[in-house]
Amino acid sequence: MIENEIIDDTYTIEHASDLLVDLVLLRFQGQNKYCWPSLKTIAEKARLSRRECCYALQRLEQSRRIDRFSRPGMSTENQVYRIKETDKENEKIIG
Repeated sequence: MIENEIIDDTYTIEHASDLLVDLVLLRFQGQNKYCWPSLKTIAEKARLSRRECCYALQRLEQSRRIDRFSRPGMSTENQVYRIKETDKENEKIIG
């Protein structure tokens, strides 16, 4: 189930492609807020080109909605993502 706060979040998510990528990452996240789908998987699930997906991930990282980590010995196609929570009252990113 999609949380209402994600759909209503116009503070950190301005582009439709960012929202799609955010939703894909949320689908894959575990209880610890981390996930590691490949760039190819994110782009396919979000129905975006690889380039559009890269731009969306960049914007989500710049807006501090996500953190990205490289895995040792892996290509940049296989990164770990941590999704940050939003403070609904103040519309700030926590974490």
